[in-house]
Amino acid sequence: MSQWQAMLASIVIEAVVAAALITALAWGHAARAAAAATLGTLITHWFAWNSAPPLMAAIGDIPGFVAIETVVTLIEAVVYRFLVPVGVGRALILSLTANGCSAGTGILLATFTLLPPA
Repeated sequence: MSQWQAMLASIVIEAVVAAALITALAWGHAARAAAAATLGTLITHWFAWNSAPPLMAAIGDIPGFVAIETVVTLIEAVVYRFLVPVGVGRALILSLTANGCSAGTGILLATFTLLPPA
């Protein structure tokens, strides 16, 4: 899977999850949550894509993955905080849930070798 394909998949997954979650919890507007997810992914995807392989090679797959996802989640939470807008706790929940779904999907696709070729 190319970086562009992965970014597009992340945007779609995270926007849908964020919009659904914010609607279900009545925290704000679904369109703002989807926009925040999109903007957050556009800001962080290049970092995650380029930083994960060397960091995972240096400190191990799981610690490297957790470190990258932690940074991404925190950065994207700031976008949710101000774009939606929601409080810090809700922004972290939105970001963690959306990123968790996106990262989890990537892990499942890689595990079962279902990723399209780059």
